[in-house]
Amino acid sequence: MKICLIWQPGGLGDILYTLKIGSFYSSNGYRVIWPVVPIYANLSKYIDINGIEFFDINSDFPYKNEYKNFDNFNMTECIDTKDILYLPLDQAFHSTAAKKIYKSLGHECSNMLGKYAMCDIDYQGWQSCFEINRNNEKEEELFKRLGSPNNIHLINNVFGTPPRWNVHLNKRIETPSNMSRVVMKKINGFSIFDWCGILERSQKIDTVATSTVFLFEKLKLSCCPTVHSRNKTQNSATGDFVLMKKIYSKEYIYEV
Repeated sequence: MKICLIWQPGGLGDILYTLKIGSFYSSNGYRVIWPVVPIYANLSKYIDINGIEFFDINSDFPYKNEYKNFDNFNMTECIDTKDILYLPLDQAFHSTAAKKIYKSLGHECSNMLGKYAMCDIDYQGWQSCFEINRNNEKEEELFKRLGSPNNIHLINNVFGTPPRWNVHLNKRIETPSNMSRVVMKKINGFSIFDWCGILERSQKIDTVATSTVFLFEKLKLSCCPTVHSRNKTQNSATGDFVLMKKIYSKEYIYEV
């Protein structure tokens, strides 16, 4: 069996978005090995998708030496050898395919759409290739831990993969006086997937553009979320929103 090694260790949104790529190669007979940063090492517990093996990137995972050798050469194109297909998705922006996209659609589109373009795979329908393994008991436990709030205004103002990158939105989001303000945060014993129940209960959602929006695509929301740019200028934020409107299937309100 030929091996497919995927370099996209962080960025939960990026990982969810590119699962279709791993699924494509798995369905074509490859053994797909996907090393991820420690915080996502148990991703297979929360994601129902066949044929992708997630490993802690710091562990002694299969074909680690080959993986490191490819990484040491800072590959920016897909490499297909006799035994291994190496997909440096995290470096897609520098690929030849992405540079072509950059000319017409700009930085953000070339980065994210480039992950699929470099593999010659259509990104559309990425949402349908996996399901979330939801834990109803954990979701209810989290709801009670938060005080079982009614009329929830859910706020997520942090983005980036911790602990390396953990950035806060640089503006204050106000909550209407008749609503219960709930701010997403790391709570020991709960994963971001355990917040799905709160997200679906929320009557108002404000989030920075991050992995939560990719989760929204799989949930039955009670409102139309507002998505805030990542502390960017009007021009660069507009580029973000062009990308989002291409890769998301639901309607969102976008704010700089």
